[in-house]
Amino acid sequence: MLKTLFENLLCKQLSVLSRGILAVSLTCVLSSCAVAPTPLERELPVLPKQWNVQVTQSTEAYEQFSKSLKTLFENEQLNTLIEKSLRQNPDIRSFEHQLKTAGLIYQQSIGSRLPQLDLNLNKSRDKSILGISQSYQFGLGVNWEIDLWGRLANRSDAALAEYRATEFEFKQLKNQLVATLIRHWNQLATTNRLLHLEKENHAQLVTLISVQKDKLQSGAVAIEELAQTKVNISNSSADIASLEAQLTLRQNQLALLIGKSQLDQIFIPNQLAQIAQPPHSIPADVLARRPDIKTMFLKLESLDYQTRASYKALLPNINLSGNLFRSAEKSEALSNSPNLWSFVGAITQPLFYGGRLKAAAEIDKHNAQAHWWQYKKSVLNAITEVENSLSTEQALNRQIKQLREAKFQSQQVLEISKQKYRDGSINILDLVFVRQQAINSEARLIQANAAQMDNRILLALALGLGIEES
Repeated sequence: MLKTLFENLLCKQLSVLSRGILAVSLTCVLSSCAVAPTPLERELPVLPKQWNVQVTQSTEAYEQFSKSLKTLFENEQLNTLIEKSLRQNPDIRSFEHQLKTAGLIYQQSIGSRLPQLDLNLNKSRDKSILGISQSYQFGLGVNWEIDLWGRLANRSDAALAEYRATEFEFKQLKNQLVATLIRHWNQLATTNRLLHLEKENHAQLVTLISVQKDKLQSGAVAIEELAQTKVNISNSSADIASLEAQLTLRQNQLALLIGKSQLDQIFIPNQLAQIAQPPHSIPADVLARRPDIKTMFLKLESLDYQTRASYKALLPNINLSGNLFRSAEKSEALSNSPNLWSFVGAITQPLFYGGRLKAAAEIDKHNAQAHWWQYKKSVLNAITEVENSLSTEQALNRQIKQLREAKFQSQQVLEISKQKYRDGSINILDLVFVRQQAINSEARLIQANAAQMDNRILLALALGLGIEES
C-alpha cells in the first residue's frame, strides 16, 4: 500500500516538475552542443591483404595450425603440464580476482543509474521555551538522478568496456603462459639433448686417452697428441658443467610456471614438442582475434565513453527525492500515525568550479587520444611480429636443410677418417678433429630445430592463437 501511494505521488510531482524541465531543456540542449567533445580523426595503419609462406603442407597441417595452441603439437606430458599451470600458476589465480573486481565495478555503475531506496528510523529531542520534546519518525526515502544526458549511461558503458577488456587481457595472460611453457619445454629438451651429446663426446675422449696412454710407451703416440686430448677432455667437462647448470635453471623456470617449488623434480624431456608448420597463406584479418589487440580497442572505447561522461558533467543535473513516513511523539504510536510525504525535484547547473570539471573532461580527452596512438602502435607491432616470424621461418627452413646435409656429410667424413686411422693414414688428432666437426654439426642442427619450434610458437601468438579454439 505504501508503495502504491508513493508511486501515485511521484507521478503527480513529475508532471509538475516536467513543466520546469521543459523550460530549461532548450537551453540545456544548446549548452550540451557547446561542451560536446570535438570528434577526433583516427586512422588505422593499412593492413596487407594476406601473407604468403613458401612451404609445402597438407590441408590437415593447415587446420592443425589454425585452431589453437594445443593443436599445434601432440604431447600428452606437455598437455598435462599446461593443465596444471592453468590451475596453479600464481599470476593466473591472481588475475581471476582482478577480473571479478572489474565485473563488480560494472555492477556498481549499473546501480548508480537506478533509484536509491532507504529505510529510515529517526529519533529526535528538541529543547524550546515550551520545554523538551521528542519525536519518532519511520519511513522510506528515495533519491534518483534522472540521466537525461546519458552521463551515467556513458560511465556504465565505460565500465562494461573495461570489464570486457579485462576478460581479453586474462585470455592474453593465459595464452602467454601456455606459449611460454611450451617454449621452456623445448628449451629444456634441447639442453638435455645437447648434454647427452656432449657426454657421449666426453666418454669417447676418455676412451681415447686411455688408448693413447697405452701407445705412448711404444712411441706410437706423441706426447703432444696426449696433451691435446687432455685439453679436449677439460673443455668437454666445462661444457658439461655449463649445460647441467642450464638444465637446472630451465627446470626451475618450468616448475615456476606450473606453480611449484623450484626444488620439485620435473620430468626432463628428451624430444622437442614438434610444432606444426604455418599455413601457406594467412589472411591479415586474423590479427583482429588477438586478445591484446581487442584489449587495447576496448580500453580505448572505455576512455571514449569516459570522455563523453566528463563533458556531460558540465550540463545540468536533475535529481528527484522523496520521503513517505510516519511521525509520532512515542514509538508505539507510529503504527497509528497517518502517512506523510515530501517530494523535491531539483535542477542543478554547475557554474563555477574553478575550471575543475572542464579540466577533468580535457584530461579524459587527451588520455583517450594518447591511448589511440598506443592502440595504433599495437596494431603495427602485430603486423611486424607476423612478418618477422614468417621471415624467420623461411630462413630457418633453408638453414635446417643445409645443416642436415652438413650432418650427413660430416658423418660420412667421420667413417672415412676412422678407416684411415685404422690404416695408419692419419693420426689420432686428425680423427679427433673430424669427430668434433661431426658433433658440432649435430649440435647446430639440434639448436636450429629448436629455434624453428620456438619461432612457430611466437608466430602462433602473433596470429592470435590461444588455448581456446578460434
